Amino acid sequence: MEKIEAHDFLVPVVKELAKEKRAELERLKQEYSGLSRPDFIWHYLLQSFSTMGRAAGWAGLIGNKNNYNRVTYNTLAALFPAEQETQIRQVCQEAKIRMPDKKADYILGCFDYVKKLGGLEVTKTKLLTQPGREAKIRFLQNFPGIGPKYARNIMMDVYHEDFRDSIAIDVRIKAISEKLGLSFLSYTEHESFFLGVARDAGINGWELDRLLFNFNSEVESMIDGHFSCNKNKITAEKPIMTREQNAVINSNAEESIIAILKKIYLVDGLDVTDARCSVALYITGANALEHISRPNTPAAISAWIRGKTLCRAAGLPIRRLRWEDRFDEDLLNEKLL
Repeated sequence: MEKIEAHDFLVPVVKELAKEKRAELERLKQEYSGLSRPDFIWHYLLQSFSTMGRAAGWAGLIGNKNNYNRVTYNTLAALFPAEQETQIRQVCQEAKIRMPDKKADYILGCFDYVKKLGGLEVTKTKLLTQPGREAKIRFLQNFPGIGPKYARNIMMDVYHEDFRDSIAIDVRIKAISEKLGLSFLSYTEHESFFLGVARDAGINGWELDRLLFNFNSEVESMIDGHFSCNKNKITAEKPIMTREQNAVINSNAEESIIAILKKIYLVDGLDVTDARCSVALYITGANALEHISRPNTPAAISAWIRGKTLCRAAGLPIRRLRWEDRFDEDLLNEKLL
């Protein structure tokens, strides 16, 4: 799928999802209070390592207070170096986080780095006084194990003002890109694509990032339900019709589009009561089928986008239809035929 088409597909989908999940987004924004923690930098480093590669690791290292309390900065500072290493490795194993030995190395390295910088408060001050987003990202990437994704995510978790137009590209976002058949040459290019989607959907990058992380399955289901991707090639699924409708179309290929439209209106459960309808054109063999669906829902929006894609490829016209005009056959013929 081309990037422009993927953008056009995602914008209305995430715009609708943002409306639906607005209360949850506002709740997540309240976590900015984490920035006031005296151990802010250490807590969010631990949280990063707990979820790195598998979000479920949070429960074992952060959610399990017994494990968490054994690797706080102050607890480790009270131990001899050999004891620190033993305790960190043991906790990482017991917490069942992914790659426990490597994460233990990261935690040990971060402890030494924070100590070298002057402790928790000095490190936090150094971070927050870095001028702008990019300088803060560079500062955080000096910590062992912290790359572009977590350098953003640490600050995004507390809804920092410098990171409200940022995307922490993780495995979930990569999976969405893959399903859409997209590829990017760099992290920056990947982030820029999704920031463009956020901007045109009327939300900020942080909001899109949290939507794609917390409601990833809904977005993937949307893609799976309406697209079949193979690298950058997209093919449409069969139109959602009853067996009877398929039989009518297959047995009478010359039946007028108006008649087909009227049959589709009768599908059980089809709700087309909004002021406007989307008319998505599908390709059924050599014929074009007009499918009416309720507008302003992810299903209708994605159907419209898919229809436009297929019509462009087939050289067919693209039309819109108002609900109140549905029984005006002259107008329908003018618009659709």
